[in-house]
Amino acid sequence: MTAAGDALKEEGNAFYKNKEWLKSAAIYTKGIKIDPDNAVLYSNRSASFLQLLKVTKALADAEMSIKLRPTWEKGYYRKGCALEATEKYEEALACFRDAAEHNPKNGEVANKIASITRHVRNLQRKKFSFAGKSEPVKSDVEYDQLKDNLKLGDSVPYSKQRVEVWAKKMLSDAINVWISGEMMATVHFLPGRRDEKGETVAGQVSVEKAFDNPETRENCCEFLRKYAKDMSSHATCAVVKKEDIAYPQVWKKNEWKSVASAIASGFFVQVESEDVKELWFVPCDEKKDGGRAIPRDPISLDVDTFRLLPPLIRAEQ
Repeated sequence: MTAAGDALKEEGNAFYKNKEWLKSAAIYTKGIKIDPDNAVLYSNRSASFLQLLKVTKALADAEMSIKLRPTWEKGYYRKGCALEATEKYEEALACFRDAAEHNPKNGEVANKIASITRHVRNLQRKKFSFAGKSEPVKSDVEYDQLKDNLKLGDSVPYSKQRVEVWAKKMLSDAINVWISGEMMATVHFLPGRRDEKGETVAGQVSVEKAFDNPETRENCCEFLRKYAKDMSSHATCAVVKKEDIAYPQVWKKNEWKSVASAIASGFFVQVESEDVKELWFVPCDEKKDGGRAIPRDPISLDVDTFRLLPPLIRAEQ
């Protein structure tokens, strides 16, 4: 950055802090004319434009900032904020994740990932809920009542590749849910049918008590198999924190010694279909970031050795 460009940046920052965004944008523009390769000036002007609701310009400046300094997280952060303003939440989340890759210690970025993840999840629940329900189904009675009002349409062709892509997405989503601090034991279903509007009919079922003992797990599995069959589901994904599992405590098996410490905290993600079986354990460091344990790289496990739930998808589905 040139001395003149730096001086204009500081002047623009002062206006920005005073919420005089039109003036700050004008000052940053002067700086860009003097120092056109300065990514910081584009990033700051992007923030000013966003405050002025000039989202298109904010997005363009963010992209220029990334182009000029591709390893700096701020440009990706600015782009994510601009996309968030246009309600392109999944694209925004991708940008915030890119920012985190370049600087994992940026708390501002981590907070954005957590908040957007929650928002995206809530939108997905509303879009793919069971008959418009925005929370997981919690009982057989509730399920039967909702099922009576649901009209299913055309089938979705089964694809192993679709299941594998979904499995990776569910793992990524689970990591972000853990970061948000809102993880609860849930089984998700990959839809095999469309509703009367032509949208895929996904669902999720709360299984908070499923891992209390062998009996509750078996009772829960009976219901989950019924749900999967009625919805023509192609795959299931169980997400559960280790601390919520009283049975089966798979980490007490001898084979676990080669996986992680028996006292390690974390969560499991188990995905299964007729020809796909995946199980991951995501250990989490004791070090805290904003009160949350930090997830580390997922560890792939042998499903048949460490499975949490028996198969829920039957061949006739």
